[in-house]
Amino acid sequence: MAVSRSAWYCHGCGHAFGPTSPVKDGVFKCPECGSVTVDHKGEIHTEARLEETLGLTATTKAGEVIRHSETHRRGLASSGWLEGGEASYVLEGRAPQHEADTLGTCNILIEALRKSGEDWDWPTRGDTGADAGVDCVAMSRGGGERRLLRVQVVRASPGQEVWRTLNRLGRWEKAGVPPADLADELRRGVEHKARQSKIPANERQNLCLALDATRLPAHALTAVVNRFRKHHGEWCHSLGFQSVWLVGPGPDMTWRLDMET
Repeated sequence: MAVSRSAWYCHGCGHAFGPTSPVKDGVFKCPECGSVTVDHKGEIHTEARLEETLGLTATTKAGEVIRHSETHRRGLASSGWLEGGEASYVLEGRAPQHEADTLGTCNILIEALRKSGEDWDWPTRGDTGADAGVDCVAMSRGGGERRLLRVQVVRASPGQEVWRTLNRLGRWEKAGVPPADLADELRRGVEHKARQSKIPANERQNLCLALDATRLPAHALTAVVNRFRKHHGEWCHSLGFQSVWLVGPGPDMTWRLDMET
C-alpha cells in the first residue's frame, strides 16, 4: 500500500498553500512576501506486507509422495494425503481468482525442469505478439541456439464445484477418493484444454501443457500420477503436445504425464 502527501510552498518565505496549486493562469505571486517562485514538495510512504508459507511433504522409503500440507498462501491453505490406498484433501480459504496462479505454476515447472538438467530462464507472460493466447514463455539459457518454451496452463480439476464451494463456504473437504478417480479428473483437464484451446492441433507440437495442481496436492500424489500414466499416458502422448506436465505445489511434486509408467 502506498500513501502520498504533497503541498505547495512559497520559495521566498516558505508559506504553505496546501495540496492545491496556487498558480493561476501560469502566474504565481505570494500574498505574504510577493515572491513569484513556488515550490512543490511531495512524500511517498510505502508499506509492504510479507507472507510466509510453510509446506510439509511426506514420502515413503521408496520416495513416493503420500502427503503434502501447506499453510495459507495468498489466502488458501491446502492439504492432501494417501491413507489406506485412498486419497483425501482439504482446502481452506478463498479460491484463487482468474489466472492468479498462472505465472507461479510456470515458475514451479521451470524449477522442476532445471532440476532435471534442462536450462531455462524464468518465464514471463506470453500474452502479446506471436505468443498471444499462450500463458507463459521461457527462453533456454547457455550456449547454442536459443529455444523457446511456450506453456499453456489449465486447472488440474476442470470442475467448478470445488472453487464455488470455497467462495461460498471457505472450505472444501473430500475423503476416501480412489487414486483412479483423481487420475480421471486429470484426464478431463487435459481433454478440456485439448478441446477448448485456440491453438490449432498442428501447432500442439510446439506447446507445453501444464495442469495446475498447485492448490490440489492430492492430485499430485505419486499414486495418482502412476495411475494416470498407466491408463492414460499413451492417450495423452497421442494428443501431440510437446509435453504434458502436472505441476504440484513444488518441483518435487511436478510430473510429466504423457508417458507410460
